[in-house]
Amino acid sequence: MYSLQYLLLLIIVATSSSRSINLPTKTNVSNALYQYLSTSTNDSLRKLQTFDALNEIFAEISLDLPDATVDRSGLEITITELVCRDLNVGDIQIDHEIQSPTSQKVGVDVIGIKIMCNFRYAYRWTIFSGEGAGNAVLDPTSNASIDMEFKSKDYTMYPPADVDVAECRTDVQIADMNFDGDGVGILSGILNLFEGLLRDTIEGELNTLVCNELSGLGDDALDEFLLAVSTQLDVFLEPEVAGTNPLYFEDSLELHAGSDGLPLYLDFQEMKNGTGLVGSAWEELDKLFTVSNATEGVPFNNIMRDYVLQEGGMLEIDPSILSSANSFFNGHDILTETSMSIKSIKIKGLDSFTKMDVLKAIGKHTLWNSVQLDYLDIVVEIESVMKASSKDDAVIVAWNSPPIKELFTVDFKVTDITVDFSIFLGINLDTLGNLQLGSVLDMTFIFPCLLNAIDNLSITELSVKVEDMVPPTLSGFLDPGVDYLISKGAKSLFHMYEAVLIRAMPNFFDSFVREKLNEFLTDFGGADGCPEPDSSLKGIVDFRALLLPVQRSVELLGSGDSPYGSLVRSIYGVVEKLMAASDENGLSQMNSIIKSMTASQSNVQGDLSFPGELFGTKMNVALNGLNAAIELSMKDLAVTNIDTLGAPITLLQPMKGESSVLNNSVSIGVSDAVRTSFTLKVMGKGDEVEVNNELELGISMSNVDMILELLAEIQEEPFLQFPVKDITNMNCWLATVVRPILNNYGVREGEADSGIVLRKVSVAVAEAGLDMKCIECTSPLLLDMQDVLSSQKGIEDTTLVANNIFEYLSKVTGGDWVQTIIDKAVYEAGMKCPHSPTYDKDFVGLQFDELVVPQTSEDSISFLIAIIAVVGTLIVVVSLLVVSTRWVSKRRHQRWLKMLSRPQLLVLEKIQLEDEAREKDLNGRIQAMVISKDIPVVIRLFMPFVILGNIALFLSGHLSLGGTVNISGGFAGQSFNVDGFFEFSMVKSTIEMWNAGARALAILIVIFSGVWPYTKQLITLVLWFLPTTRVSSKRRGKILRVLDVLGKWSMIDVFVLLMTLASFRVSVENPDISFLPEGLYSLQLLVVPLWGLYANMLAQLISQISSHVIIHYHRKSVKSATSAQATEWNITSDDETESLSAALRNHQFKLDYEASTKRAAVRKSSEWVLCAALMAFVALVICGCVLPSFSIETLGLVGLAVESGQQFQEAKAYYSVLGLAKMIMDEARYLGTASDFVGLGTLASLLVITVFLVPSAQAASLCVQWFFPTTKKQRKNNLIANEILSAWQYMEVYVSSIIVAAWQLGGVSEYMINAYCGSLQNFFTGLSYFEILKEEDAQCFRVNATVEMASWILVAASILLLALNHFISSASRQKVQDEDISSDRRFHSDRWIISTKTSVMSEEDEEAVEAASPEDDERKIDIAVVPPRFTDYYFYAIIKTDSEEFVKAVTWDI
Repeated sequence: MYSLQYLLLLIIVATSSSRSINLPTKTNVSNALYQYLSTSTNDSLRKLQTFDALNEIFAEISLDLPDATVDRSGLEITITELVCRDLNVGDIQIDHEIQSPTSQKVGVDVIGIKIMCNFRYAYRWTIFSGEGAGNAVLDPTSNASIDMEFKSKDYTMYPPADVDVAECRTDVQIADMNFDGDGVGILSGILNLFEGLLRDTIEGELNTLVCNELSGLGDDALDEFLLAVSTQLDVFLEPEVAGTNPLYFEDSLELHAGSDGLPLYLDFQEMKNGTGLVGSAWEELDKLFTVSNATEGVPFNNIMRDYVLQEGGMLEIDPSILSSANSFFNGHDILTETSMSIKSIKIKGLDSFTKMDVLKAIGKHTLWNSVQLDYLDIVVEIESVMKASSKDDAVIVAWNSPPIKELFTVDFKVTDITVDFSIFLGINLDTLGNLQLGSVLDMTFIFPCLLNAIDNLSITELSVKVEDMVPPTLSGFLDPGVDYLISKGAKSLFHMYEAVLIRAMPNFFDSFVREKLNEFLTDFGGADGCPEPDSSLKGIVDFRALLLPVQRSVELLGSGDSPYGSLVRSIYGVVEKLMAASDENGLSQMNSIIKSMTASQSNVQGDLSFPGELFGTKMNVALNGLNAAIELSMKDLAVTNIDTLGAPITLLQPMKGESSVLNNSVSIGVSDAVRTSFTLKVMGKGDEVEVNNELELGISMSNVDMILELLAEIQEEPFLQFPVKDITNMNCWLATVVRPILNNYGVREGEADSGIVLRKVSVAVAEAGLDMKCIECTSPLLLDMQDVLSSQKGIEDTTLVANNIFEYLSKVTGGDWVQTIIDKAVYEAGMKCPHSPTYDKDFVGLQFDELVVPQTSEDSISFLIAIIAVVGTLIVVVSLLVVSTRWVSKRRHQRWLKMLSRPQLLVLEKIQLEDEAREKDLNGRIQAMVISKDIPVVIRLFMPFVILGNIALFLSGHLSLGGTVNISGGFAGQSFNVDGFFEFSMVKSTIEMWNAGARALAILIVIFSGVWPYTKQLITLVLWFLPTTRVSSKRRGKILRVLDVLGKWSMIDVFVLLMTLASFRVSVENPDISFLPEGLYSLQLLVVPLWGLYANMLAQLISQISSHVIIHYHRKSVKSATSAQATEWNITSDDETESLSAALRNHQFKLDYEASTKRAAVRKSSEWVLCAALMAFVALVICGCVLPSFSIETLGLVGLAVESGQQFQEAKAYYSVLGLAKMIMDEARYLGTASDFVGLGTLASLLVITVFLVPSAQAASLCVQWFFPTTKKQRKNNLIANEILSAWQYMEVYVSSIIVAAWQLGGVSEYMINAYCGSLQNFFTGLSYFEILKEEDAQCFRVNATVEMASWILVAASILLLALNHFISSASRQKVQDEDISSDRRFHSDRWIISTKTSVMSEEDEEAVEAASPEDDERKIDIAVVPPRFTDYYFYAIIKTDSEEFVKAVTWDI
């Protein structure tokens, strides 16, 4: 009975229909299922299967069957020890039929059952009984068939719960039966006589028994089996089981903070919402799982095909991942002892994702995922090892038969799969963060090391839904018959349970499978296999060993070992293959990755798009008269044709013989030009102009070649010990680099090739073009640019400019400035890296000394020193000459006095006393000028008001604005003006100069333009009112003359302002490039003089003129008093000489201290020298006024802008006296107002007159005075005219103003604008230090004034004029003395022709001697020294001659 049960169970399990089921929706599913499956064809007429291999196995086993008793016609036979062998099955036929939505029928036909059995028997028949052995053989025609009905409430909703045997048909035929006796043979013979009867009886009993057993099996065993299965499935058919809260685990878990006070576990919500690198990476990961288009589907499919799946889209999984045991099933029952193990698992369909919504952080540590696949095809290869049971009650006994091994496959396919699952992933941040890079460089340790960081892993939600399940296919069995039975059995079960399994699947996975998976994940280990980094590596990372295979490393002269594992090498190998591969157009295969990435970003392959506003700012500018509301914005940035990389690409390629040098080269824009475009909006509203321009700008570049050779010395120890937590910290990566040695300025010292060095940087473009499209443009020139940019000339110029810019940027990038920035970053990196031993959490940066620009010779200081030295030398020389001349005169005077007798000394004393008396009397006759009757009443009364008014005019000029810096400019055809950008007056400018550091200039301005003008006016006013009793007339005349001579120095501030007019005359124009229209932009900076300057100039002119008037009336009052004294004292004068006309050059000068008739005449050679000097002076004045006397150079960013508009020629302008006057008049014409014409014209005229015309006129006056015969009156008038011309001769004032400007103007100009960009000073200093910019250009704005040759020519002319004036004027004054003072009034020896102490005296002299008292003989006689005269100063230029010769010479000249 039990053998039939097992056989029937085996047959039922192995039988079913082969038709698959495609379920519709749950609506009307029962009827649809019934209608479809009821059409199943009966395959009873199929070809017979072959069971040879199975029968061979059956031949090796024996069946131990239970005892049985047969009672027929009084014969009772009991069979025991029934053992059957040589089992053989001819064929098995299976039918399957779906009768209704609640009923399915399975029919099994077993044909050709053959077996031989041995047994023991015992019989009882009437009085006979006995026992013995026997055997029986079934006829091969024996067969059995059974129809079973499986019932369910509804197959679409419930599993089968009941089975009935609807019909049973058996035909057991015993071919032969033999009974052996107990040794006598009588009883066995009797039984053999009843063989036919017994056989029929036994056959009938067996047929009845088989059907009864089969019916019992259906009623009992199969019902029990179905009940057990239903019980298991019912749990998962309850709808309440589904819908588990995926956050239940996270909500119920108490989490403590990590070691650093941060959360213990990785917060996925924070990662996703982050704005840094992690947030960007998360966004890119989302794009990877998003459907890009209907054709390609999810981009993740491409990654699976390219990098994960094997050929044919198959993924083979190592079975050891599922279980470390050798077998997944071990069974041992009374039939067999069986074990099964998985040999391989292959999955197909992992590239059929149709939707992926993954890694959604629904909690801090819980990720929700939903994926949809088109299908999954799982092929499992299983090895089955089966042998006879070794149990004591085993039915199958085969002690010596070997195990039966069979390798078969199970192919299971589902379609339209939707998997929703949530995972609580407790990644310990401390553990993960402390995972060292050296531990995972070997790929075999990546998974164990990552598992080490997972503290808690739990599936909190799991839902699997499929729309269809394809019946599983089993293949690879011993013979087609077994293959057929197994496949039929699997399909039969599949059809009975498919709908229920689909319905139960969500709950099954969410409860049972999820629970089992969580148990598996809880028990899963493997983290102990994470190694420590190799501590023996303490050198420099060799990129050849890190990135390249051993053979290639050796080819590049590497060591050939592989100390850094295989991870980086494998990744680099994949990337390198992509970089080297090219398509038919010569483009790199890397473009495919770029296309995928860019398409996910912009939906266009090869393009990056950043719509919306990228930059925008609004500002209100109120800066020294510049008032404007400005709005700038940039939006809609787009970069197209990024996927035009040429092949091959070289990135991070190690170089031969270099362990730390990486070569990088890439070409882009190979097939199509790379174009960058954006929309620029410029809006501005000022006092005079309103701009509203919105335009789209683009630059296209073809065949851009970029090369970078990089030295990076990375230390092995910090590299291998690098923790994962700092992998995004750039400072930590820099901390692995060899630190350079820096000085106190942060500049590298020592070895040049260490740390990180950009050895070679180069960028070149084959063709570049600009394009522009006006969206809204109020500036008219922008409309003209659109056509200009697209011209061939425009493209050529754009390419040239682009390459120049790239060349400059490459130079800067590879220069010391960028290197110092890198070195400082490397040097400070350790202090900023949390895992570094030198980390300081409070570190804000190393404090280096501020860079000091290498000091070149300071031109202004050295120039000033040179000027001071020259002027000082001149002063010393002149002083020495004067002092030595006076000393010589004094010594000669003393020697001469010793030659005189006492009577003669008394005579001289008498003359001296008389002169003093005359001077005292004369002083008493002269009144204060304010009451002097020799001066008109109008002048007397009006002059004080003139002086006071002039003081007020000076005050007005000094306090009022002297000038203003105005700005005028234009952009794209729209002009604007800014008046009063910078304003200055004498007071304001002096204060600003002082604050700007130009203190010396401020002091000079205060002295010459502030203190001196008022001092002069006040002294003049005091002298106008003081009587001669307080200030003698002689002293008053000297003071007035000194004031007149020095008065011109008040003009120095006016001339400095003229320098300022030239200095701040700045013009910025756009470069002469074809793609830029002429006048696209311009900026004009100019100084406009105001009332303060004109008032100061007018006050100076009035001061000069009033000084001449006052001196004139002073001399007039003195002359009137002298005439009155001469009348009263009866002093006669030689009137004959008044009308005598004689040339000064022919005059014979009287000699003092000479008791002879000799006179002094000017040497002929001296006259030639004088002529040459006068001609040289004229030439010097002309050259000094025509040639440039100073130059103005504009420096800084403004200077660079000026240079850009003049083909980068030096922004330097040269000015002469006449050129400066022309510039002033050009400015007057530019300003265009009458007041500016008058004011600036006066300034220009004053400059030309005082520096060019007046010196020339003075030279002419001196020439006339020396060479031409003049009368005494003419000579005096000529002297006065020469004095006036000398006061109005401003050559030295002009040159001094240039010197002052060259000395201090730079600092003043810096103060004007640099105050607004002072925050950039350190930046400028760095640019200058590293020679990126010239030292003088490392600022916003500066004007340097330089003294040119013409200024020194004018200095020479001034000195020469001074010498000529002194020579001729002193000669003229001595001639006047020779003519005005009679011999008897002179301190010389004309009165004593014979130079002896006994010389004869005149009667008057004798009377004077006799009148002397006796006491006079004893007192000391003090005779004053005669001041040095022409003949004393220029003794080397004269020759002594007799008076007769003099008379002859005079006669000849006349």
